Amino acid sequence: MDETPIALPESIEPAQVAAIIDAVLAEAGLQVTMRDTLRQYPGCIHWHLKRSRGSRDEAKPLRGTLELTFWPNASRAWFSVHRNRTAAWIAPTIKTLQAQLQRRFAEL
Repeated sequence: MDETPIALPESIEPAQVAAIIDAVLAEAGLQVTMRDTLRQYPGCIHWHLKRSRGSRDEAKPLRGTLELTFWPNASRAWFSVHRNRTAAWIAPTIKTLQAQLQRRFAEL
């Protein structure tokens, strides 16, 4: 699995981080297919993200799944991609989302 860290500001409330992540994902037009927690990271929020094909085939997502985990207990957030769930849209999406998240965190 490949992981890409997300830099978090030192003094930010976990609820603010989660709200900003939710907003950025919605603005990016990604489909959130799961928003839950993971046993190995108690108290985390974990998202599974898909990209839709386009207006006509909106219900059919493209291949690949991008995962995002925010673990407040460790003040850590990261993107992850399992090797069997990779797709061409994921790497540029990570770069875009990182930039948007950093901008939104800096605005606080």
